[in-house]
Amino acid sequence: MAHKIRAVLKGGYEYVGAKADEREKAFYVEFGEVIPFDATFRTNKYKMVFVRFTAVDHHKKSVTVGVGLLSRETIESYEWMLKAFLRAHEGKSPKNFLTDQDAAIKQVGESILPNSRHRLCMWHIVKKLQAKITGDLFKNKDFKKRFNKLVWNMHIKPDEFEKKWDLIINEFNLEDKRWFNDMFELRDKWIPAYFSDTRMSGLMKTTSRSESMNSFFNTYSQSLNLLLHFMMNYDTTIQKQRNTQQELDHQTKKAVYKFISPRLIQKMLQKFIQVQKEIYKGSWTYVEEVGKLMGITIPKDIDINVPNVQSNKGCGKKNRIQSAAEIAYKNSNKQTRRCSGCGERAPHNLWTFQIKLAAEQSSKAT
Repeated sequence: MAHKIRAVLKGGYEYVGAKADEREKAFYVEFGEVIPFDATFRTNKYKMVFVRFTAVDHHKKSVTVGVGLLSRETIESYEWMLKAFLRAHEGKSPKNFLTDQDAAIKQVGESILPNSRHRLCMWHIVKKLQAKITGDLFKNKDFKKRFNKLVWNMHIKPDEFEKKWDLIINEFNLEDKRWFNDMFELRDKWIPAYFSDTRMSGLMKTTSRSESMNSFFNTYSQSLNLLLHFMMNYDTTIQKQRNTQQELDHQTKKAVYKFISPRLIQKMLQKFIQVQKEIYKGSWTYVEEVGKLMGITIPKDIDINVPNVQSNKGCGKKNRIQSAAEIAYKNSNKQTRRCSGCGERAPHNLWTFQIKLAAEQSSKAT
């Protein structure tokens, strides 16, 4: 009874949704044009599916913009997940929604995200090629080279793609293969030639980002974790991801880029530097005019008296501070005093010479 009353007061289970903190919301606003939907990662004792919404930031690194847990992979569960995701991001839909060929996800995506362009993951499609053709054809290097070169090409037009597709199908006798016919009907969903005008952030060509993110989360979690342990590990993983982004931001701000070839952007930069110099000259003229109004004369040449102090830099100066290495080298080149015992210039005196002589005589006697 208490549980039912509490559920009614809180608004019901429909208000329990996907997790997205303020940083993830900011990332979604900045980089949420293309969002892949990956529901293949199981992370805890209860075999729940960990759904992660990933975007690509300005460093071409994967950033998490939302996560959720599903107990079942059904249409109702996917609907609940996408609605919760949109509610967390104030109803803003991504421009492109990337999924695999799962029928349930496809149906839910088209109903919940009608304004988004739905794309299919090329990696999942190309991965099925081996199962759809004979073993001899799959080992044919010419076929694989031409097929991969065609489907991965982002610089051809749709009509050129269709012509080359027909050539490959007819040459290798694939007209009766249903899979190739189905993929051709869906060509505007997965072939880059049909959406070359859309920025896909590198997510369309492969799901290696999703696989790498699964491996990244798997480093900090185990399949037998309780939900409490999973959430603690999730916070650690997200903090690691954000620390990496902060380090890259710092490196970018401190980086100095050199122009190698005289391109247009370099010429524009040179003009910008010249304009800055002109602005500086104009500001100095303004200072001179203000000085005249105030009765102050600004000299063009300013004499600066440098104090006579010892310096440790430079060479050939008598008042320069010498380093310890220089002093040791100079002392090693000094001539030693003449010993009154042996009559030679040596680093010993009469007393130490007698000790040395006695040691030599004892060694000879033994």
